[in-house]
Amino acid sequence: MRTSAFTLVLATTLAAIPATAQWKALDQPTNKDDNLFSVDVLTDQQFVIGGMRIDQSSGFPMLSTVLYRTQDGGKMTQPLTINTAGGFGSSPVMDLSFVALNVGWAAMGGDVWRTTDGTTFKKAVLAEDGLINAIERLDEDTGVAVGSDGGAWRTTDGGATWTKVETGTTANIGCVQFVDSLRGWAAGGVRVTTQDDQTMQDVTSYGENVVLGTSDGGASWNVLHRFVPDESADGKGGRVSCPMFFLPGGATGWLVQSIFDTEKQQPKDLMLSRTEDGGLTWRNLDLDVRVGTLNFMMKVPINMSYAAGMYWSDDGHHGRLSGAADTGLTTSSGQGSPTPIYKLVDMTTSDGGATWDKPDFGEITMDITGSGQGPAGDFRPLMARFNGWYQAVMVGEKGTVWTMGSDCAKTSDCLEGYECKKPDPKVHARCYPIESGPDGIGSEGTSDRDAMVGRDVLPEGTGSSVDIVACEGDWCPAGKSGGGCSGAALLANPAGWPVAFPTVLFLVFLVVACLICLRSTHTRH
Repeated sequence: MRTSAFTLVLATTLAAIPATAQWKALDQPTNKDDNLFSVDVLTDQQFVIGGMRIDQSSGFPMLSTVLYRTQDGGKMTQPLTINTAGGFGSSPVMDLSFVALNVGWAAMGGDVWRTTDGTTFKKAVLAEDGLINAIERLDEDTGVAVGSDGGAWRTTDGGATWTKVETGTTANIGCVQFVDSLRGWAAGGVRVTTQDDQTMQDVTSYGENVVLGTSDGGASWNVLHRFVPDESADGKGGRVSCPMFFLPGGATGWLVQSIFDTEKQQPKDLMLSRTEDGGLTWRNLDLDVRVGTLNFMMKVPINMSYAAGMYWSDDGHHGRLSGAADTGLTTSSGQGSPTPIYKLVDMTTSDGGATWDKPDFGEITMDITGSGQGPAGDFRPLMARFNGWYQAVMVGEKGTVWTMGSDCAKTSDCLEGYECKKPDPKVHARCYPIESGPDGIGSEGTSDRDAMVGRDVLPEGTGSSVDIVACEGDWCPAGKSGGGCSGAALLANPAGWPVAFPTVLFLVFLVVACLICLRSTHTRH
């Protein structure tokens, strides 16, 4: 049941615990027309983010790829140069794997683009008719990619060429995680498309979900576990999988799944399962994800439904689930379809998952006799990437970027294995890992990343380019100099090709909406 907020009178009581107690939203680091689907974190000050821009200022939606990097924690972000033949086009950046601000890979559509100088990108075509959902770099030369229709690929030459690897499944593989250069896991679900007899519209549901494993760095994959569809328990929509997270030992891991609502065509009712044998068997933890109640003729629970990211400390005690809850309400700006109202949800545990701290939005009571405003909503997070308990970045709709709030006054404010330091006089003191902290990383960090959400539908369209802005630092392209990153450049609309016909317009918006919904439930996500 979804209720239009602008036609109702609202009485809302919020609990004292804020949903964003640990996440801090940055002050518009990118463009408000951006939908950000991917992020890679190098340090607490350096990260790369990507997605797609939908510019409607001309009256037509113009789609373009967006890719940014920052070296000051997101205060200023720099659009990456797109100057290779053909440009990036209009495929969203769905995943990123960078080893430095000017060296890395970006997954877009069925391609992986790589750069070694932060200026020029070269394309490797992996899936001509499919999608790349997640990529992971294992060392300087080796990496893996996973995607639609059971797709998996491997490179041993730094991303220049990729070899397809059989997986034994046709599932849309949405997330991948490695604990070392050999041992890794991936997960996803078989996507089923049928046609509604009355509306003649395509309806998506999900069948078998699978967990895959590799012990040779992605050279081969085996199906470790199959989640058989159970319509009596999950409904006709089945489940979607991801994110997932394994501890360094490889035996213990967690997998997020959500029931897929065929009527709304989006996930709901998030679930968390745990394995203690490397992914062979899984146990549902019966996680209580209720964060409020909608009272409109009947009381309906408001549950956490989207997981943008998940993280666990090496001891398995401290865990975090970050994402959003669909309140069941909508609001409208007077243009287009009503927009769902989401609330940011951050759940944490310090006892291995026995108990969880979570927000409580109280009871939202609606009365259809009047009109009023709905509750203040949050822009929906779509992907979170962790580089330790205190180093994390989350991105989402409307160009929103959150960073983990980890300011400290003394080391006792930090978890065991961390110390309170201020390595840069320009930033607040923060909790950094001691030489060998619980996350196995030093103060500079090595990527101990969670498994992110996957994607199912990518919009079609054309693209454009963005000129790079001169920046200070060792990540400037050759020939560029001085001045720092210009904030004004972030608001420049990249040139793009308009979509000419109303039918295509509608389809573009529908597909992008689908992409955002599904992105936030499959993320590594």
